[in-house]
Amino acid sequence: MAKNKGSGGGTVTIAAPGAVSSGEFVVAGSLTGVALDNALIREDVVLQTQGVFEMRKTANNVAVGVGAKLYAANSSNQVTTATGGGRTFVGYALNASPASASTPVSVLLAPVGA
Repeated sequence: MAKNKGSGGGTVTIAAPGAVSSGEFVVAGSLTGVALDNALIREDVVLQTQGVFEMRKTANNVAVGVGAKLYAANSSNQVTTATGGGRTFVGYALNASPASASTPVSVLLAPVGA
């Protein structure tokens, strides 16, 4: 076994770029993941970078279809199909959700660097 091996690949530990709560998206540069614990700024936080997580849509979001690209909404723990405004791509929708529905979206996390 290599002595320089770090993570197993599905999780990484980083210094939190801001205060985060368990279950929230964390965006650090191009790295995205879901926090597995609470952390204050600069504290170590473990991010899940693979898998499927249920997330809420932004209130004014359009309908989401299966396979839609999803982005972390700024300053919230929600997803949107809207691009721009500094939003970061986080994954793909695995279920449909009408624009008027509060149906959570199952998000397949995008591979790091996608």
